[in-house]
Amino acid sequence: MSTRKPNKKRNALLMFELLTLHISKSLVEKDDSKAIALSNLLKRFFANGKPLQQEYRLTKSLVESKVSSESIAANILQQARAHAMSLPKELIESAKTELLEEVHKIDPTGLIFEQNVEHYKLYSTIGTLVRDWYMGGLVDLSRISMFETAVAKHLVEGFSPDSLDTETETEKTIGSMTPGERRAMIAILGKKIEEKWGNRLSRRQTSLLRESILGDTQRLTKELTDSQHHVLALIEKQLQKPGTQTDRLYETKKLIESDNDFSEVNDDLISRYMLYLDLEKEFSK
Repeated sequence: MSTRKPNKKRNALLMFELLTLHISKSLVEKDDSKAIALSNLLKRFFANGKPLQQEYRLTKSLVESKVSSESIAANILQQARAHAMSLPKELIESAKTELLEEVHKIDPTGLIFEQNVEHYKLYSTIGTLVRDWYMGGLVDLSRISMFETAVAKHLVEGFSPDSLDTETETEKTIGSMTPGERRAMIAILGKKIEEKWGNRLSRRQTSLLRESILGDTQRLTKELTDSQHHVLALIEKQLQKPGTQTDRLYETKKLIESDNDFSEVNDDLISRYMLYLDLEKEFSK
């Protein structure tokens, strides 16, 4: 019996990674509206308690687990299989369909799904195996057997030097974050931004992006307030330099001072402050 090809669009682990990658790419291309729209999808579909978050946490735990023997690996697989079979498969599959429809509205080109994902084979294998488990009789048994063997080997051998251990270390530094998907979200997104495009985004832009995705209103409001004060201070410093064309700067200063309604934070407000923070790079030239 032939083994059917895994579908990355129905793989919660890969979908999460593809979306975070495209958020980073959109920011580099200064397409802030797309970045924020995709970030909102992550918050909407992968929040605590949501069906996709349940699948994501199980698959992510199998990615990051490491054991000392084959017998322990077999026990973990047994427990993971039992947990997967208890997941609300109808709700998960319905959420995936809705997510794909929303992604298509934001990016009809489908380029999101053509990105190169680090550890793609591992993510595809584990994500597909978990889905095969909870889908029951609708899967290829030969594939389940083959993938269970591969995952058991991964659990025993652990990670290679360039593996996801670095993401785990990043997560450990975020002591104030809640566990689960929100912590994984900031670890993955932050790593992609800082390692691949950190030289193009300032520290404050990266921090603002993180808080906007995590969705903690209090932390996000503080980040926006700090960003406003920082940019206004930069403008004041720039105004003191000889030869500065002050008219435009005074207009910009007035605009930013008036843009201080943080009672209802939305996508447009985040986008504007990402652009305001670009002034730091302009002034340093």
